[in-house]
Amino acid sequence: MKPFRMTGNQYLTDLSTGDAKMSDAPGVATAEFIAEIGQYFQTGFSSTDYTTAKDLFLAGKTAMYGIGTWELQNFLPENLPAGLHVDYFYMPMVENSVTTENEYWAFGGIGLAASQENFDENVKAFLEYLVKNYDEKYLKLQHFPPRSVEIQDVSEFSQLFLDIQADQAKFGETATKPWDVLLLADC
Repeated sequence: MKPFRMTGNQYLTDLSTGDAKMSDAPGVATAEFIAEIGQYFQTGFSSTDYTTAKDLFLAGKTAMYGIGTWELQNFLPENLPAGLHVDYFYMPMVENSVTTENEYWAFGGIGLAASQENFDENVKAFLEYLVKNYDEKYLKLQHFPPRSVEIQDVSEFSQLFLDIQADQAKFGETATKPWDVLLLADC
């Protein structure tokens, strides 16, 4: 969050090519921020899996659950414990940010690969079905499909879903890149 707000994706790009170091200002700001907020993480945070983290959040034992909208279905009113209300917030801003409030983590789609060696009519038929039907079926689950699909009846969707969808329509020009995609394990 800090490096993205301070430099857009430039610091990460420079870090990945060796033109920046973790000891540079954005890296130091990040380390200091993590050290400061670390006191609020639950014991065992770094080894907590998705299911445990979600369960802790839904049980009211943690205040935040850092996850993407692919988990939204777990937070629909009918799936929440009685009395629990969930919402979301934007990535915080920093002083002199080069990014805007509406620029943050924003990725979508599914990863898919097909082996040329094993590609046959069945694989082709599956891929054609997926491309033709994925978006509409995914939307019905209150997930955000990769391509825009018009909602026919908003009453079928939670307010949380509709709020996120409205924010997505106002997304800025830059999305933060995930560090684990650009940095080698030995960086």
